[in-house]
Amino acid sequence: MILAVIGAVLLLLGSTNRAVGGRDEDDRKPKPLEGGCHVPITVLTIESPGLGDRSYLVHDGNVAFVVDPPRDIDRVIELAEKNNVVVEKIFETHLHNDYVSGGLALSNRSGAAVVASRDEPLSFEIHGVRDRDVVRVGDMVIEARHSPGHT
Repeated sequence: MILAVIGAVLLLLGSTNRAVGGRDEDDRKPKPLEGGCHVPITVLTIESPGLGDRSYLVHDGNVAFVVDPPRDIDRVIELAEKNNVVVEKIFETHLHNDYVSGGLALSNRSGAAVVASRDEPLSFEIHGVRDRDVVRVGDMVIEARHSPGHT
């Protein structure tokens, strides 16, 4: 099972490094996210060019989550500190055969919970999720989606 970070975050991951729920074309002000709530979200990319890999630090100005952290967790910790946010959750979207994840090491160092599919054969404690389960990080809401076929 692959977890896809959806909603506003899914829209943002493929776009810019600093983003909000969207912008009205007329006045360039942030517009509310679907459902009427307004949560400014910053998405920062952590690239590992030699691996062709990207990880993400997503935050609301106070708390953050990390998507598929790289093995070199110092880069993640430095980025969180630079943005004055606390990492509360670590999302592992799937088992990675192409690189070694830093998820467990980041969890051990930061105390953040690892969120992964309940169906993944992981040998450490996780917050297990299935399709359509919802996880909250501060005011951000992340919904798990089963989307097989990546690896």
